[in-house]
Amino acid sequence: MSCPDCFSGTVHPGEPTGTIQTLYGLNVYVAKPKARDCFEVAAKGTVVFIPDAFGWDFVNNRLLCDRYAERVGCLVYLPDFMGGEFSPRPSYVAIDRLSAGGVETGMTMTESILQGKAWN
Repeated sequence: MSCPDCFSGTVHPGEPTGTIQTLYGLNVYVAKPKARDCFEVAAKGTVVFIPDAFGWDFVNNRLLCDRYAERVGCLVYLPDFMGGEFSPRPSYVAIDRLSAGGVETGMTMTESILQGKAWN
């Protein structure tokens, strides 16, 4: 499910609270339900969160995992299926600017990103 922020390149504020583990040879971000009254909470289930093009270490993905774990009371795994590869971070800014500036602006931005140049 997507929200308007998915199309505007927004980075959500906050600090992820999960841990990073290695499971079956993959780096995995793990979010657990928070303890209540000093007691661990048993997870009600398990969710495997498949990362988008921005990868498993993008803060928005980790914050979503934390939120699912807390609201649903489940254990959430966010595996690095892409071996550390991800869409360059400036590309989410390009999404917003492309929608505002049209195809020509988007092409210029895409070329800059692919060449490893910063886009301002």
